[in-house]
Amino acid sequence: MMMMIVRASPTKAKIALNQTQKILCAYYSSSSSSTSSITISRNAHTMIKVGSDPLELLRSTSEKRDFCGADGKRRPGVHWIFGMSTTGGDDVAPNLRTVGLQRITEHGIDYVTRTHSSSTSSISELPSSILYTVGKYSPGESIEQWRGEGYSEPLDLGELLDCIPHYTIVEMIASRRGRLELKEKDQEEHDERTIIDRRTHFMELVQKTRIELENGDITHDEMSQSIAAYRYIPNRMERMIGGPDHIMWDRWEWNRENGGEWLEPRHLLPY
Repeated sequence: MMMMIVRASPTKAKIALNQTQKILCAYYSSSSSSTSSITISRNAHTMIKVGSDPLELLRSTSEKRDFCGADGKRRPGVHWIFGMSTTGGDDVAPNLRTVGLQRITEHGIDYVTRTHSSSTSSISELPSSILYTVGKYSPGESIEQWRGEGYSEPLDLGELLDCIPHYTIVEMIASRRGRLELKEKDQEEHDERTIIDRRTHFMELVQKTRIELENGDITHDEMSQSIAAYRYIPNRMERMIGGPDHIMWDRWEWNRENGGEWLEPRHLLPY
């Protein structure tokens, strides 16, 4: 069996080579351009999502989730909370509580608790850590976790009254009234984790307090004796965000000293 070899003419071979070169050049040029645009886009996205001020980032992401407005104040009817752990004494477990987040500004995270009569129960200026988690770990979604280390300072209650939920105000005032009733009844101090003497009576007390608040019959003094406002000032913050569609958790850290300017954020390993 004979094999016939057909040789292309030099002209046709040159044309084919030129066409191949053009195709390859176009491909690599397209790939290079695409990679460059992705990198720029990714870097720009990272800069937007990270930034140099974690408090502003937390406020802006909270606004996008419709938890607060542009002023950082809680929107009406929104359930917005975070966990706070305050340093305990020797052989005493840290005090862990859930507090209602009322406002986020460049100065800190504002929240309220009930007023404590005992100085040892006060959280003002004690070292404390916070944990805030929001989002969903499901396809198409992401979850973000914020951690902070810092301290709290007392804040004028009047700054937050317009964004504190009414049910929070009512139940804090009613709880103080309940403790005062028990104190008058058994002549003992009732401050931490006071038991409910009679549930039906306390429900009546809550309803009575709610009506008084709606009618404007509760004085500012009683509010101040029942509710305390604080500003949490972090010196270190972390944000970790991810989800099923992410390759890995994205973790960033910010640091500063004594409430000064934030240093450049650091990109950390996930674990």
